[in-house]
Amino acid sequence: MSTHTSTWTAASGAEEPTGATRVPAVADGAGTDVGTAGPRSGRGRWLAGALAVLVLAGLVSAAVQAIASRLPIPTDTNIPRALITWSSVAAVGLLAVLFSSSRLPAWARHGAVVALLSALGTATVAIQLHGTYYYLQGLSIDQSFRTQYLTRLTDSAVPADMNYADIAPFYPSGWFWPAGRLAALTDMPGWMAYKPAALFTLGVVPAFAYWLWARLATPRIALCVGLVTVAAGLAEGVVEPYSWAVAAVLPAMAVLFWRSVAPGRTRDIAQLVGVGVLLGGALCLYTLYAAYGAMSLVVLAAVGSWLAGAGRRKAAFRAAFVSLVVVAVPSALIALVVWTPYLLSVLTDGGGANVAARFLPPDSAAWPDPMLDVTAWGALLAVGFGYAIWRLVSGSGHDRAYLVPLAVLVACCYAWYALSTAAIAVGTTLLAFRMETVLMVTLGTAGIFALRRGWQLLNRRMAARPGASVPRIGVVAGVATTIVAVTVLQQNSDHLDPLIETAYSDSYPSGPNARGVVDDTRDERWSDALAASIDERTGRPEDDVVLLTTNYAMLSVRPYWGFQQSTPHYANPLSDYIERSQFITDLAASDDAAEFEQRLDSSPWDAPTAFVLRTEDDGMHMTLRGDVFPKSVNVSFDDVVFDPDLFEGWSSEEVGPYTVYVRDGS
Repeated sequence: MSTHTSTWTAASGAEEPTGATRVPAVADGAGTDVGTAGPRSGRGRWLAGALAVLVLAGLVSAAVQAIASRLPIPTDTNIPRALITWSSVAAVGLLAVLFSSSRLPAWARHGAVVALLSALGTATVAIQLHGTYYYLQGLSIDQSFRTQYLTRLTDSAVPADMNYADIAPFYPSGWFWPAGRLAALTDMPGWMAYKPAALFTLGVVPAFAYWLWARLATPRIALCVGLVTVAAGLAEGVVEPYSWAVAAVLPAMAVLFWRSVAPGRTRDIAQLVGVGVLLGGALCLYTLYAAYGAMSLVVLAAVGSWLAGAGRRKAAFRAAFVSLVVVAVPSALIALVVWTPYLLSVLTDGGGANVAARFLPPDSAAWPDPMLDVTAWGALLAVGFGYAIWRLVSGSGHDRAYLVPLAVLVACCYAWYALSTAAIAVGTTLLAFRMETVLMVTLGTAGIFALRRGWQLLNRRMAARPGASVPRIGVVAGVATTIVAVTVLQQNSDHLDPLIETAYSDSYPSGPNARGVVDDTRDERWSDALAASIDERTGRPEDDVVLLTTNYAMLSVRPYWGFQQSTPHYANPLSDYIERSQFITDLAASDDAAEFEQRLDSSPWDAPTAFVLRTEDDGMHMTLRGDVFPKSVNVSFDDVVFDPDLFEGWSSEEVGPYTVYVRDGS
C-alpha cells in the first residue's frame, strides 16, 4: 500500500519521506512548500494503494458492524456509551503509538492506521445503533427521502427519480446507486440497507482522507487529519454520510490544486486531473458541496495569480485559467455519468421550479462560529483559524503552501453565508448552514498544522536546554493527546442522542419498533399491512403501481411510485409539484364518481393506481404540503378531504386508521 518508505522522526516533530522526489521550494509571496511528491512512476502505486485503502477500510467497517450487531447489550442503558469510550481510548492510544513509532515498515504502519481509523469512525455510531435496523433519525424528516431513494435503487439498477415515474432523476445517485446494488445483491430491503451503507461510509471516509494527506504532507500529519475527520464527521456530517464524503476531502483537494497555481509553481497535469476526478465525484454525490468546491478553486486560482506580482500577474491569470480548464474536463465527464438523463430532459422539455434551497433555519441566518465553543474541539478550531489567517497574511512560513488554501476555504465558507443571505432577494438561499461541516474539517486540519508547529518550537527549546529529555516529553504529549482526542470524540457525539433515540422509537414497516413497542399513531407502523392490501388488490409488482397516499412512509420502504412527493423540497423540479397538488385538490372536489374518474383519465401524468387515505368521520383525508419560504418552518400543511362516494365501484379495505382504494381493472 505504500508508495515510499517513510522515516518518522520522534524527536523533531517533522518527518520527510525518503526515496521520494523533493518538490522545489516555492515562494508563495515568500515562504516555501515542504510538500513531497513521488516520481510519476509512483503515482500508479499510489492509486493502487488508494484502492487497497478503500478495500481494507471497507472490510474493517463491515467487521465492526457485524460485531456491534451481535453484542448482547440491553437497550436503554449506558453500556454502549461505556464501550464506545474505551474502544475509542484503545483506538486512539494505538494511533498514538503508531504516531511515535518508526520500527514498523511503511506498508504495515499505513495498514494499521487505516484499520484503526475505519474502526473508530464506524464503531462510534454502530455500537449505539446495535439494536435497531435504522440509521440515525430512523425514517423521520430528511431520512425519509434518502431511504426512499435507496429503496428505489435497490429495486432497480436503472437510475430513476426516487418518487415519480418516468422522470429523470435530479438528486445525485453516486452514493445511492452502489448502495442499492449491494443491497439487491445481498437481498436486503433498501430501508434496512441504509444503516450499513452509512456506517460503511463513516469508516471509509477518514481512511481515504488519511491516504490523501499522506501523499500531500507527511504520514504523521495525515494520521492527525484522519482523527480530525472522524471528529468533524461526528460533529456535523454523520447524519448525511454521502455529503460528508465530499466535505471531508475538500481541504485536500484545495491543497492539491494550489500546488499548480501558487506563484512560481509548474502546472502538474496529473495532479490537476486528480482534482478534476475529486470534483467530478463530488458532483455525483452532493451538488451543493461540489458548487462550493468549484467556487473555492476559482478563488484559489485568482489568489495565486494575484500573489505572482504585478509584472507576472497577466501570465499567471492565463496559466490559472488553463489549470481550471484541465480540472473542469474530467470533472464534467464524470458528472455526466449521473447528470446526463436530467440534463437531456431539461434541454428537451425545459426545467421546473427547484425549491430545495428555499430554507432559512437559524444556523443559516447566524455567523458560523464553531471555534468559539468552550471545548477542546472548539480550542482546536480556534487555533486552526488563527494560524491559517496568520500564515495567509504573514507572507512566510514553511507550511504556508498548506495553510493558504485552507485559509481560502475558510474565507469561501463565510462568503457562501453572505451569498446565501443575498440570494434571499431572489427568493432562495444557498443552504449556508451546510457549510459548517466544511468549516469544521478545514479549521480542524489547520489546527493540526498549528499544533505541529508549536510542537516543533517546543522541541527546539527543550533540546537547547542542558539535560532535557525530549523522548519523555513525547510520551507525556502522547498520553495527553490521547485523552484530549477521546474527550473530543465524546463531546462531538453527544448531540447524536436524540437521533439515536429516533432510530429506536420509529416503527418498523411490520409494526413494532426496535424495542418491540407497537405505536399505532406512527405512519410507518402500517406500511406492511397497507402494502399487503394494495398488492392483493392490484395484482401488480410494486414498481408498477402509482400510489396517491397520505402515508408517505410507505414510499420509503416499498418501491411504489408516488403520485406526489411528501414535500416540495424533496420533489424533482421536473415533477410539476404545484400543478399535481392542484390536480389532487380538484379530484377531491369532484361532484360524483363519474367526474372523479373522468378527471383521473385526463391526468397529464400517470394516474394513481391506488389511494391510501386516512379514515375520518367526515370523509377520507390526505395531507398536502406547500412551500412557505422564508418562514422559519418553511412548509404548510393542507388537508384535502375526499368523499367516499367518489370511489364507488373501487375495491377497498380499511387498514388501521387508513382506507385503501384500488380501481377495478387497474
